[in-house]
Amino acid sequence: MIPKTFLAIFVLTLSGVTSGDSFAQIRAVEIGRPHSSSTQQPPVYLKKSLTSARDKERERAEDVEVDVLVDDTIGRLGQAFHAGDAETLESCLVTGKRKIYLALEIEDPQRGHYGPGQVRHIFGRLFRELETRSFVYDSREITHENGSAVFRADWTYVVLETDEVVTERLQFKLEEGASDWRIFEIRAASR
Repeated sequence: MIPKTFLAIFVLTLSGVTSGDSFAQIRAVEIGRPHSSSTQQPPVYLKKSLTSARDKERERAEDVEVDVLVDDTIGRLGQAFHAGDAETLESCLVTGKRKIYLALEIEDPQRGHYGPGQVRHIFGRLFRELETRSFVYDSREITHENGSAVFRADWTYVVLETDEVVTERLQFKLEEGASDWRIFEIRAASR
């Protein structure tokens, strides 16, 4: 014997309702009963659903991969500053026809958009005139937004001509490339 009326439950997933949480909309509908405009709509219940463990693992793995690739680029950049190696620095920059925005506060302020070769030349000259004492950043302060990463580093160097020790806070912006992250902006943090 088939009952004349039975209950069907539909679950619709709504993403990003509040703070990135996933919610399921559950609507209970009696099937087999005529639906008239005078009858009330079935109630709608919102219930917080759990994201699957696999989805959470995938998100964590993607975040870790991004962090590892960003850290790799920052590590190469730090090596370039410590060694005074403009060619290694160039390997961290965006490629192709893309320009890098450069705004430094060194005695001869450099500001503008330059190709990777021009940035290599500028830093080659700077590395001949300056000796890096330290290049320090805090990996907890790397921020990610809109497909880019931003971090700040304190670059301490000695001006070889005068023995003056200077610390300049630099801000770097990176974007994701084909297989790594590349720098598209270097600026004094005060600019």
